[in-house]
Amino acid sequence: MTGIKKKIEGYKKYWQKTNVERPLIGIEIRDYHQFQRFKALAKLRDKKYLTPDLIKPELYLEDYENFYQQEIKLDDDLIRGFAPVPAIPWMEAILGCSVEISGDSIWAKEKNASLEELKDLSVTDDNKWLTKYLEFLEFLEKLRKNTEEEYPVGLSILRGVGDVFGALRGHSQSLIDFLDEPELTKKAVFNITQAILKVLKKHFEIVKPFLGGYFIEQYFMWAPDKIIRMQNDETGVYSPQIYNNFMQENDRLIATSFPYSLIHLHTSSLFLLDNFLEIEKIDCFEINKELDWTIEDMLPYLKKVQDKNRCLFIRGSMDKGDFQKIKYNLSPNGLCLQPIVTTLKTAKDLLNSFKESYN
Repeated sequence: MTGIKKKIEGYKKYWQKTNVERPLIGIEIRDYHQFQRFKALAKLRDKKYLTPDLIKPELYLEDYENFYQQEIKLDDDLIRGFAPVPAIPWMEAILGCSVEISGDSIWAKEKNASLEELKDLSVTDDNKWLTKYLEFLEFLEKLRKNTEEEYPVGLSILRGVGDVFGALRGHSQSLIDFLDEPELTKKAVFNITQAILKVLKKHFEIVKPFLGGYFIEQYFMWAPDKIIRMQNDETGVYSPQIYNNFMQENDRLIATSFPYSLIHLHTSSLFLLDNFLEIEKIDCFEINKELDWTIEDMLPYLKKVQDKNRCLFIRGSMDKGDFQKIKYNLSPNGLCLQPIVTTLKTAKDLLNSFKESYN
C-alpha cells in the first residue's frame, strides 16, 4: 500500500498544480476491440442485441483480473481500478436506445424518438439498464472488499448530453432540431442532463471512497473527492452558436454538481475549446491525440488549457519525440500523460523513454 499512497500524493500535486519536475504518466495497455479485452462479452457475439439480462457481472471477473495484473507490472505514476464494462453505451441504453452487436462492435441504435416523447423523458429507479449498471458496481465493490489487492471502483463511460440527444433523435435529425424546434430541443436536452445527473448520483451512492477520493477507470484518474467524466463528442459537428445556445448551460450544470470534473475532447471539437473553457468548473481537460494530429498541431490548444490554469491530460499514441516536445513547450504542473500501447514490452520501453526525456 505504500506505493499506492505515494501515487495518491502525486495525484494531489496534480490537482493542486504544484511545482513538479515532470508530468504524471500512466501507460494503458489495451487492444482497441473490447471483445478481445472482455472474453465474457465476446461470448455474446452471436446476439443481435445486448440486453441487461445477458450481462452477468461475475463472468467478467477473470477479464478484470487479467487486465489488472498486466497493468500493475508497470512502474508508472497512476493506479488502476475497475468499472462496469466501458464498451457498453450505458447512458443511451438507460434512456431507451437498443444496444446492437455486430462483429467487434457494440453501439446504441438510433431510437428516432419524437421531441414530444422527449418532453417527458426521465429515469425511474426500476429502469432495467440502470439497475444492471448499479448491480455491476455493487459486484465490483464487494469484490474489492474481499480481495487482498487494493484498487478503486470507478466511473465507467457515460456519454454526454449532445451524444445522447443524437442517439435518441437520430444524429442528422438532432442537427435539424436546433434550427426547426429550438424550444422543444432545449427541453429535451435539459431532460437528458437531468437523467445523466441522476445516474451519476446513483453511482456515488454505491461507490465508496478509495484512500479518501474517487476514480475514473478509463483514465486511471483519482481525485480527492467525487469526480465525474464529461464528454460531448457530437459537438464536433456543432457551430459555436449551437453549442452555446443548447449545450453549454447543461455542461455547466453537470460540472458544477460535483467537486471535480474532467471533460473528454477529441481534436474534432477543439475549435470549440474557448467555449468549453468558459465553464470555469471544468477542472481537467482530457484531449485525445488522434492519429492525424501531431503534438505540434495540438500545442496551441494544449497551451491555452494551461494558460487558463486548468489541469491537462493528454491521451493517445506517443513516442520519445512527443515527450521532448511536451517537455519544452508545456508546464509539467497539472499535466498528465496517458500513452496507449498494445503490449507490455512496448509499455516498458516507452516508460524508459519518458524517464530519459525528463532526466
